[in-house]
Amino acid sequence: MMRMLDEGLFDARRDGGAHPMRPAPPVTLFCAIAAWLFALAWFALSYDEGRPLPEGLESGVWTFEAIDDAREGDYGYSVSAHAFKDGLRYDVRVLYEEGRRFMAHERFEAQVSFEAFSPQNALRLSEQGLVADAYA
Repeated sequence: MMRMLDEGLFDARRDGGAHPMRPAPPVTLFCAIAAWLFALAWFALSYDEGRPLPEGLESGVWTFEAIDDAREGDYGYSVSAHAFKDGLRYDVRVLYEEGRRFMAHERFEAQVSFEAFSPQNALRLSEQGLVADAYA
């Protein structure tokens, strides 16, 4: 018992009992590093840097049906919409500069070019079920 007291594994009390000491800083440091690595791995797995455009999503004239009302931003309007062409259907975000604001369920045609989402918006827009940006 004396050897264990000298090594610092137990703290001797006056009543003769032995109680474990609180964790030493290296154990606490190990737990903090493990938690940080877990958070880093979680972020890396959940971050989507952008997927390639789906097959068949090519520039041209497409028919759109607005999912919700268009929103005005710093660089024009944007609206989430279903895109239809040749039997294909995709959910996209349409970005346009015209002054007309499309309302939910309104149909319109536009000449568009498709691009993958910017890294800043990729995760948020993918979670909404959208697959690409359509620039009119």
